Amino acid sequence: MQETSTTGTTTSERTFGSSTPAGYVPASGKVFSADRLEEKAFSLQNRFQSVTWSFKGFLYLIRHTHALWMQFLIISIFWVWAAVVGCSSTEWALLIMAGFCVFITECVNTAIEIAIDRISTKFHELSGLAKDVAAGAVMMAALMAFIVALVILLPKTL
Repeated sequence: MQETSTTGTTTSERTFGSSTPAGYVPASGKVFSADRLEEKAFSLQNRFQSVTWSFKGFLYLIRHTHALWMQFLIISIFWVWAAVVGCSSTEWALLIMAGFCVFITECVNTAIEIAIDRISTKFHELSGLAKDVAAGAVMMAALMAFIVALVILLPKTL
């Protein structure tokens, strides 16, 4: 039995959640709905296409996300500092993981901002709040990386 939403569409007709009209086809040409959630057979071609899309997203981040550049610059300074003072492999692993935690959080933040802007460019309090919370997550990851770097590097420097 299909449930009818307030917009008059059934759950199997809706795509990308209830806020997107039925029949919407994204630029990729692929429509995702409740009917398409079945398990698909493994395909090397599909996996290769998936990796291609991942690189496309990564290149977008490098070209358009200036915050990522600044974070990379700051993290690189800590990594150079670590090379100068001499860190153990465990310390290097912690510094690298902390840095990548910042990068990954920035990626998620950017994805959230893009998705919200896709829904509407008009200001809405909840959209702004979602963006602020995502940015707050980046700030917390950066603070964590900063603390990890200081805990490891300051004693070796002093």
